[in-house]
Amino acid sequence: MLHSMIVPFISGAGLSIGLVLVFGPQNLFLLRQGLRHQYPIISILSSIVCETILVAVGVFGLGQVIQTHDWLALAFGVGGSVFLYYYGWQTLQRARRNDYADPAISDANSPLKVMMIAASFSLLNPGVWLDTVVVIGGLSTQFAWPGPLVFAAGALTTSSIWFASLVYGGKLLRPLFERPGAWKWFDYIVCIVMTILATGLLWHTFDQ
Repeated sequence: MLHSMIVPFISGAGLSIGLVLVFGPQNLFLLRQGLRHQYPIISILSSIVCETILVAVGVFGLGQVIQTHDWLALAFGVGGSVFLYYYGWQTLQRARRNDYADPAISDANSPLKVMMIAASFSLLNPGVWLDTVVVIGGLSTQFAWPGPLVFAAGALTTSSIWFASLVYGGKLLRPLFERPGAWKWFDYIVCIVMTILATGLLWHTFDQ
């Protein structure tokens, strides 16, 4: 019995490592919150709650629905690409405006805004739905019940640790971001990463 629980837990945790280590909008948002040291606990908990919702939706069947309907997979792929392109464009505009006069100023300057932004980077990002709902939900079906729940618990454990590491690890990098110029280059890098991810997702969507 114990073995039947350990295997899906480790499998879920291992899969989640591969998914969360990709630097998407959610990871960059959490890193930014750590660098700004603004509402770190709320940032982490909001991301964990959103991740839990997505994993639960996948484990309880929506992932299989998306997999078996090509038009849904296409819609999520294109939607995710558009989301990433738009986020990259936003960061590029912020860098070009060079509006970093006060490094303490951030879009996420209240608990409610933090929760809304965290939700937009996960629940409203079709690309995240493809990764979390389809991949985790689909692979969880290889285990007999309650194996899928244990698989999901493993995935959530890994992602929760990663979210906390990003926020509190970001605090260690704060001395490097004391000057506005550092934030400008950070946003340029974010723009490049988002463009690469969006292009890759779009290519994968139409290459199936």
